Amino acid sequence: MVNELRDYEPEPVDNETTALINVKQDGDPEQLLIVLEKRAKLAGRMRQAIEHVLVSQTYAQDWTEQGKHACLSSAGAERIARSFPISFSGVTWNKEEISDAIGSGYRYVYSGDAILNDRTVHVQGSYSTRDKFLGFAHEEWKAPEDINEGNIRNAAYHVFCGNGIKALLGLRGMPIEEYRRIMQGTGRDPGKSSSVSRGKGTEGGTSGDDGKHQQELTELCMGFASDGYSVEQDATGNWSLCPLSDSDSRDSIEVAKQICIQLSGFKGKDGKVVPGKLSKSLTGKWLCATLAKARKLKESQPSDPEGFPGE
Repeated sequence: MVNELRDYEPEPVDNETTALINVKQDGDPEQLLIVLEKRAKLAGRMRQAIEHVLVSQTYAQDWTEQGKHACLSSAGAERIARSFPISFSGVTWNKEEISDAIGSGYRYVYSGDAILNDRTVHVQGSYSTRDKFLGFAHEEWKAPEDINEGNIRNAAYHVFCGNGIKALLGLRGMPIEEYRRIMQGTGRDPGKSSSVSRGKGTEGGTSGDDGKHQQELTELCMGFASDGYSVEQDATGNWSLCPLSDSDSRDSIEVAKQICIQLSGFKGKDGKVVPGKLSKSLTGKWLCATLAKARKLKESQPSDPEGFPGE
């Protein structure tokens, strides 16, 4: 089934552009050059149009300043999509069981193609019981059975849609200077956007190898958090990085602490979960095992902080 975000079928505003989309290049370099020149000529107008839509269709609260980037929420992206003929096809979903030091949980993952005119991108979007907006209350994580599963699934779908829209319109990881320029140029106050601190910090440690390992573990966890990642463990026990959700307003230090606690938790021989600890409280083999997990995650981390598929 094709899922569409548009509320209406827009009329073509530029017949030449519409015709250009349908041109068959057939390997002809001159035809390709015509296409490129036309697109280059229209690029400035397209950028201005997108910026106008950004200002008119989003609120300051739809944006979060994360370090050097401004990130748009999925809700804001869906409002923007009403101005463009964006559609989705081949959409599938999958429910995955997850387990960590907190306990068991699950996540929904949507995948599919986002389409705008002649451009198609494959995107993903996920949401889990470990996302704070739905999974955390009264200073503790909710049990999975206490969370409305339909809300988790719907949230994953909206994240998926938002990722597709942002990928098609070039709105992923907008440089903070560009975001402020666009908003200030219209008299709007970018200061009303929420912000997530992406600073650097360390926890105290001990002397010797433990101290060095504690320092390295802290820096790795802070690095993941600063780049906008948390961690998840699948049903087979493998750890992976996952992008923080748009609704997560914690600063990077709090995210880093959670990452360390999750990575250092484990199941004992009796099958009971041993709660994780902060790096300053870890020593010996426990510390080394946790550090090994973090190092492995670092090796798998995309070089581009925005490099997750569909994020």
